Amino acid sequence: MSIANKKHRIGHGLPHCLSLDADGFDRLKATLGLNRNSCRKLIENAKKHISSFPKTKLTSRLSSSERDRLLLFELYEDKDRRYDLWTATFARVQSGDDKELARMPPSLEHRVL
Repeated sequence: MSIANKKHRIGHGLPHCLSLDADGFDRLKATLGLNRNSCRKLIENAKKHISSFPKTKLTSRLSSSERDRLLLFELYEDKDRRYDLWTATFARVQSGDDKELARMPPSLEHRVL
């Protein structure tokens, strides 16, 4: 069970069912409604819209699917980044800005709800 952040009330990291292994990656993609192409598009949009992403430079020795897996977890495992995605998604939903909402990486919590 994750420890809740007192400020944001969002747990640290991701639940164990969304672990870094291949099964967890498949569950994360399914939760977000992603296939291989939409996963890559989401990662590219995250690079454009989120200044703190990615934190680490991945080596070119990794396969493209392995890079996608690591970058997707990089995006969603940080509790503060997930909170920012949640608030950005909520603000865009309230404003009715569907075009901008489609360009932003989806909030994991919003998709689960």
